[in-house]
Amino acid sequence: MKFHWGHGIFLFYVVFVASLVTVVIKSRQFDNSLVTEEYYARDLNYQQEYDRRMNSKSLAEPLSIMRVNGQYQLLSLREKTRMWKAPSYYTARVASMTTAY
Repeated sequence: MKFHWGHGIFLFYVVFVASLVTVVIKSRQFDNSLVTEEYYARDLNYQQEYDRRMNSKSLAEPLSIMRVNGQYQLLSLREKTRMWKAPSYYTARVASMTTAY
């Protein structure tokens, strides 16, 4: 039997229908419900989180959390750079560079 255009069209329709049936079966197995039991409570929590993020973005200086002496503190960039001390190998290298000139 020779393969001609009629067989090609038939084969295309069979593959097309098989793929549609596969997609329908897969979509029926997927749980696509977007609503939970506590929808409104979760929405309020999300709104509070969103408001917190927008408030922090509106600050003039960004804040960061840093652990100082075992406690967490909220620091601005200026406070953080003032508290940061360079490790000893940096200070030794800078001292050796300044004495070389």
